[in-house]
Amino acid sequence: MLLLIGYNAYGYTPADSVKEKKLACTKTSIGIDCRINSICFTNPGTGYAVGQNGIILKTTDAGKNWDYTINGGSGSWLYSVCFPSTDTGYIAGENGIILQTSNAGKNWKPLSSKTQENIFSIFFSDAQTGYACGDAGALVKTNDGGKTWKRMKTGISGRLYSVFFINSTIGFISGANGILLKTENGGEFWETMETNTLKSLYSLCFTDSLNGYAAGDLGLILKTTDGGLSWNPIKTENTATIYSINFSGKLNGYAVGERGTLLLTNDRGITWKEEPLGVKSALYAVFPSNDNKTYATGDKGLILHIK
Repeated sequence: MLLLIGYNAYGYTPADSVKEKKLACTKTSIGIDCRINSICFTNPGTGYAVGQNGIILKTTDAGKNWDYTINGGSGSWLYSVCFPSTDTGYIAGENGIILQTSNAGKNWKPLSSKTQENIFSIFFSDAQTGYACGDAGALVKTNDGGKTWKRMKTGISGRLYSVFFINSTIGFISGANGILLKTENGGEFWETMETNTLKSLYSLCFTDSLNGYAAGDLGLILKTTDGGLSWNPIKTENTATIYSINFSGKLNGYAVGERGTLLLTNDRGITWKEEPLGVKSALYAVFPSNDNKTYATGDKGLILHIK
């Protein structure tokens, strides 16, 4: 099964909805003063979030309540979580940490990632094939569901923030100083794409094989309509740095970042509108669930439920 964050394909795909409506936002605090860096859902009720000091969260009631554990008591920061299937998931973080669960988060075991660099993003293109990227141009790949990992050459020495594959062979990585890489052979070779910016790109996603988005410093949003060959900036009124961009279907997109910023589009990213949330702290991750619900996470244990 092909798993695309832009398609929200952690097991299910919400339909596009072009009707505009006023958003309702519910704020939830887990009661712990920590930053939550990443969130994903495997079905409308079940979701996971990870963050500062090794915290791992799980909800089974669509975000109303969250149970938490600490990764082995290590206190290491966790930056990214993804689930290729309902029961099997992966978490990546500080000092090359990669964790795996095969029982829907009841237990997590450490894997040998073959890197000591901080890992900021982990992504699986199918049940067996996954990628993780991070500091100092680090990229590791597994072909056997995380049992073994191998280092891949990117030709980059800077920080890599986000990895995304649109199929088994074609993938992208974004990073510091406007870095955007593309592979067409499953990560064996990476080509540097021209972005015409030195701003860091913290997040990227694709909604199909042609249309993709990258976002980062000072509100920058780039879009491609030719499968990543060319990237063009989209004009918005926002100047807050964007840490996460994600789409629900092909039309509806969400971007979150500094100062509680939430940007919305319902026209394939052509125009973006800022929605006030009443939040002043930064938001680091956004994940559109189905049934018109979206989740965002931030500082001080904040989880927003937007619908």
